[in-house]
Amino acid sequence: MSSARIYKYLTKPEYVEDFLRGNLFCNPLQYYRKIENDGIQGDAFEGIASYEPFGGLLINNISQGNSFTLNEQRFESSLERKEIYVCCLSTELSLTIANRFGAIACIEITDVPKFCDLASQALPRGMIVPAVQSNPRIGHRVRYYTPNNPPGILWALPELIAISKRIDFAWQQEFRLVFGAKGSFEFETADNRISNSPKPLIADANSYPARCLTVGNISGICKIHSFNPNHNFELPTA
Repeated sequence: MSSARIYKYLTKPEYVEDFLRGNLFCNPLQYYRKIENDGIQGDAFEGIASYEPFGGLLINNISQGNSFTLNEQRFESSLERKEIYVCCLSTELSLTIANRFGAIACIEITDVPKFCDLASQALPRGMIVPAVQSNPRIGHRVRYYTPNNPPGILWALPELIAISKRIDFAWQQEFRLVFGAKGSFEFETADNRISNSPKPLIADANSYPARCLTVGNISGICKIHSFNPNHNFELPTA
């Protein structure tokens, strides 16, 4: 939660009004694998940590004492069966981001700690936030990685997989609210596999229903930036 300001890009007037009234719609990780807007939005690897080294995937067979390389294959750690929810924002106010998203407006959050506290207090019963480096919190800057680099401990930590994306999406400079059902962030519980398909399996976006965090009127910690002269937005009264 170190970001001084965060920004929510929105594509419809009703989305702007809903957000300002404190209705934060959160979708399961699987939802964000849907490819939309000519590929600008949607990440087939959302909720998946992938390792694709140059020259193939080196396999060490400890029992037989030998090694071999699997060409054009990758190692995946997937949160496929995890009930984890995300609300996506950004750490940058950018016309480029707005244009790529097709946003008509952007809501600037001026008090990030308060915004995150309100979201935490609104969590549905049975939901928890990830503890990154032993610090449980709902708000996280997304970490970007290159899939040809060794994954390190990432593959074993669902909380890190949930806040990590491939470097292709670094232009979004994402900040996300993250929470999940109890057990979703337990150590070494991701599904691990070796794959040679061009992209991972498309998850069922309907596996878990969307969740709405109702945090109350947040107009006191918001500013509105409009990108469409046909839409004039005003902060709602408390």
